Amino acid sequence: MEISTTTEVTTYFEGDMLYSAMLHEIKRAQYEILLESYIFTSDTIGRKFIDALNEKASQNLAIRLHFDAVGSNYFQHGLSLRKKLDRRIEVKWFHRWNWRRPLQFNIRNHRKLL
Repeated sequence: MEISTTTEVTTYFEGDMLYSAMLHEIKRAQYEILLESYIFTSDTIGRKFIDALNEKASQNLAIRLHFDAVGSNYFQHGLSLRKKLDRRIEVKWFHRWNWRRPLQFNIRNHRKLL
């Protein structure tokens, strides 16, 4: 297996261009997909990502997702989102509410990394 050592970072300022580029890169992925996002829901765009990620999971790619519990509305959509994703896809939730650490609840970022 040959893994590229080239590092390229692209900054986007328009959501449509960003999502299109991200979906393109997911389709091109050959070994693994690492995705971090503040907002991820099963709306129209989210379903496109779910379909693309499930397709790659069926090809046995390692897929790890990291979603913000507030931005992705964990309490309302988290379990239903998990059911829509292939069971081989690893999902972690960033900063769910914890009574023992209430001040950490507002430590958030709004980035989308792929």
